[in-house]
Amino acid sequence: MTALFVPDRTGAPLDADLARIQAAIQESGRYPIGFDIPGPEARRRARERDAEFYAPEAFDVASIEDTVIHLATRDIPVRIQRPHEPKGGTVVYFHGGNWIHGDLDSHQSSAARLALRTGATVVQVDYRLAPEHPFPAAVDDACDALKWSVDNVGGLGGDPQRVAVAGDSSGGNLAAVAAQWARDEGILLAAQLLLYPVTFLGDFARELVGRQYLGDALDTVGEDPRLGPAFGRLEGLAPAIVGVGEHDFLYEDNIAYARALADADVAVTLRVFPTLPHGFFGHGASSPTADAAADLLCRDLAGALSEPRTEAAR
Repeated sequence: MTALFVPDRTGAPLDADLARIQAAIQESGRYPIGFDIPGPEARRRARERDAEFYAPEAFDVASIEDTVIHLATRDIPVRIQRPHEPKGGTVVYFHGGNWIHGDLDSHQSSAARLALRTGATVVQVDYRLAPEHPFPAAVDDACDALKWSVDNVGGLGGDPQRVAVAGDSSGGNLAAVAAQWARDEGILLAAQLLLYPVTFLGDFARELVGRQYLGDALDTVGEDPRLGPAFGRLEGLAPAIVGVGEHDFLYEDNIAYARALADADVAVTLRVFPTLPHGFFGHGASSPTADAAADLLCRDLAGALSEPRTEAAR
């Protein structure tokens, strides 16, 4: 069992900059986004909301390349962002958006931040979205994109011992699931960066997710670790960096997952940010506090990538 320090909840107020934005969004009444909204409409609302209320972030990377992973049954679009000063690492990144919205463009800046701050080549994965492609389509794309990145690491970051997964919210769920898949496949990841990930779907959460993500699996999926990584076997996973704000609706689940990882002897770096809400990693241009938190998590990942993980570390 690995020791894990979990700070007491402070009760600090929500970051003032983000609180103003959240209030403005709510007052507008134009952008409710949830699982009761059809996928195409949810995507339109998310794009328009972000364009109106969240300042864009720009991070200088050496190159951005859109390409496609060609598989026997489908193609997976990816975007490869390379840093100016590469350090050998590769990060496979999955965007958030409830498995329903989000794409390469919506999380462009988050991936660019990772490339700039870690010196790693970042592979953004444009996994299939629900409801058009329900579970486990996104999971299959995540794992296949990770396998492609590992198989082609020589043309990416270059070092097969410095490959990590990362993701935020539903993308954090996919990163955690892919980390479990990698362990089972004998792929030795250097780290997993889990930004306020979805880790557990009980009956209430399944009710919220509904058939848009789960499709016909809604009534049969049970405690499938491909849906809720908290249901999976955690021993032998790559070191985890978990970042969550106290004002996140996933706070308790994230703390529980970090504890479970530590109990399984997985090295865990837990970062709790007292004033931040869900989604802060992509809101650095709107909030200095969110910006500093995102950079700290990038430094944690850079540190994990600087030490190649070996078989002895299993």
